[in-house]
Amino acid sequence: MDKLDFSFFFEVVNMVVATKNTDVLSFLNGYFAWVNSLTFWQFIGIISFVFVDLFRNVGKPIVLAIHQLVIKVRPLQFQSIENAQIKISILIPAHNEGASIKKDNRIHTR
Repeated sequence: MDKLDFSFFFEVVNMVVATKNTDVLSFLNGYFAWVNSLTFWQFIGIISFVFVDLFRNVGKPIVLAIHQLVIKVRPLQFQSIENAQIKISILIPAHNEGASIKKDNRIHTR
């Protein structure tokens, strides 16, 4: 089982011959000759990468769409403000740094 038989691909080439498109014909002849030269394990390796890429590119939008539907049907439940833990930052200026921290704070809170 060294080589795979892809003779059915040459039927596609014959259909392209009928249209007289030489660019497509030369591409298909080269492509099918390359595929025909692959061993079984090379073919399996290439196909496995194709399927992994296909499932990733098709599966991710499906998972994201389902996620959006779930969020719309069952929105996230937030804690009430009474139970929430609020974090507060306290700025303690170092020696002679109070004026510059006050100025920086005014700039950042606009």
